[in-house]
Amino acid sequence: AVARAELARAKANVPEIEKDPELGTRVFATYERAPKPILFHLDAPEVRRAHHVVLRDVRLTIGRDERVRVTGVNGAGKTTLLDALRSSLAERARVLFLPQELAAEDVRTLVRDVASLPPVERGRVLSVFAALGSDPERIVRRADGGTLSPGEARKLFLSFGLGRHAWALVLDEPTNHLDLPTIERLENALEMYPGCVVMVTHDDAFARAATKRTLHVSDGHVR
Repeated sequence: AVARAELARAKANVPEIEKDPELGTRVFATYERAPKPILFHLDAPEVRRAHHVVLRDVRLTIGRDERVRVTGVNGAGKTTLLDALRSSLAERARVLFLPQELAAEDVRTLVRDVASLPPVERGRVLSVFAALGSDPERIVRRADGGTLSPGEARKLFLSFGLGRHAWALVLDEPTNHLDLPTIERLENALEMYPGCVVMVTHDDAFARAATKRTLHVSDGHVR
């Protein structure tokens, strides 16, 4: 009797916990693919960064449905390749680029951009944000993004691209500042995302789950 009474009191003191919303295919129900089958096309004798030649004879194409991992040692030119790919696309507004680190001003701008979205798009973005394990109310209540942790800021950037149906996600170390449950949720989100993914990541398990093609950067060339 004493144990039952204690159990009843304990249950009464536990707040009701709602299950994390799942991403669900409905987020992408109205997704429209890029009009052309080739999304990125790069044919460059040289690719420079700060007036220095980093890559030579870069000739590659990436389709609108491809999942591509870019590998190579630090300093090989992986980020330079991502920048060149983004520059090759005419409609950059339809591409989400997530850098390795986010500046505070970029986060504040993003929070304002989310707040100004049409209701349907904003709802999709916040649904993905919730599916990645964060409370959308933190975005709704804050207009400056000042209270977002680095991990939450990255999740919001990813949600912004997924929820707005970007044609491509160009991700430079997307799992930085993310814990394991969030990485697993992101894997699920990318699995359902019907667009193109190009990423640099040192997380082999994540790359195996999220990509199918590999580009290796070494000695100034992309293979």
